[in-house]
Amino acid sequence: MQFLQKSSFRWAILFAVFLGAVAFIFILNESFNNDFLSYSQTIPAVFKEKNSFVRVTVDFGDGKRRAFEGKILAPITAFEALQASQAAGGFSLKVTLTGDIADIDGVRPGEKQWKWYLNGFQEERLILDVPVSGGDKVLVKYE
Repeated sequence: MQFLQKSSFRWAILFAVFLGAVAFIFILNESFNNDFLSYSQTIPAVFKEKNSFVRVTVDFGDGKRRAFEGKILAPITAFEALQASQAAGGFSLKVTLTGDIADIDGVRPGEKQWKWYLNGFQEERLILDVPVSGGDKVLVKYE
């Protein structure tokens, strides 16, 4: 009889441990699920924009134009968009320490200068400092 009491006691303890483990797993699963939902429902503002593409056009002033379009995944400047175009297009790009464009694909300022436009308006600000966002159009023109 004593053997049956020990055996029943062991089964009761084993059952209690099993229930505790199942409860622990359910609690962790609920915590994980809540955490996952909070991440999946938080969409960065960059991706909420209807148009998160930036278009960069380089006009060499002699009829030659190169155009690039890419999706931005984080806030960038007009210069960083131009650098991404350079990497995609395989042309050279040099900028002076003061932030002026010194050379694009071997074309250097002389009688003409490199000027840049944001959404159709000529910019006097340095290309290094101006942020761009989805839907913006950057034109770099040799004129």
